[in-house]
Amino acid sequence: MTERFTKPLFSIVIAACNAEAELPKALESLEAQTCTDFELIIIDGASTDSTPVIARTWQERVSPSLLGAGCFTLISEPDHGIYDAFNKGLARARGRYLAFLGADDRYQPTALAAVAAAIGVNPDDEPDAIAGAYNVIDIDGHVARKSARPEFVSQRLPRSMPTCHQALFVRIEVLRRAGGFDPSYRIAGDYDLFLRLLPLQLDWRFITEALVDFQLGGTSYALRDTAREYRDAKLAAGESPISADFIYMRNLVAASLARARDRRVR
Repeated sequence: MTERFTKPLFSIVIAACNAEAELPKALESLEAQTCTDFELIIIDGASTDSTPVIARTWQERVSPSLLGAGCFTLISEPDHGIYDAFNKGLARARGRYLAFLGADDRYQPTALAAVAAAIGVNPDDEPDAIAGAYNVIDIDGHVARKSARPEFVSQRLPRSMPTCHQALFVRIEVLRRAGGFDPSYRIAGDYDLFLRLLPLQLDWRFITEALVDFQLGGTSYALRDTAREYRDAKLAAGESPISADFIYMRNLVAASLARARDRRVR
């Protein structure tokens, strides 16, 4: 049997820290997958609550019947934030494609099956990256469906990612070639990595199906900090300081107006 079929198709990395209230729902969404050709890597940031216990219990209760041998990894140790945790997962991943799931996010039951179908069965025609639609759930429980944006992969410095990182699946060797995540970012490390993927001229495929429920309210919900880190990522990718500052102010104003509008509607 070739290595293509002995490796899991997907490596799913969950970064968690003191997530005892959220992690069970993420794990339940993996347990419900119609495609089980994946390994799960949980990077726990030395939680002081029951997060590691929840992960180990899932390993003992579910993993043996759901996943192949050696397809569950739990690392519990201090880290330097979510992107440092993601890099630890990237270093340990054995699958062909990698995706990063937040402890408070949930895959749709057919998410991995939809991505597997987009990959196909011809090893000579496999894409480098797959981006799907996603559902955004705000802090009040309102749901908005967001489509993937193919146009963003053809722009030199797009204003955003083509999808959220939870609905993005990328070949592991591509992520490693791009250098993984920059752990100096607190919010926009996924956007910074996406900008570094663009010059690699990847083969992208897009899925109209919503793959994940993405929960707002975490680190990335801080508007000013998010806009500032997006500006920093653009500067690192070669944007001029004047243009980056203009985009920063525009994004900050637009986000503030959108939040105010949402509050009026409610």
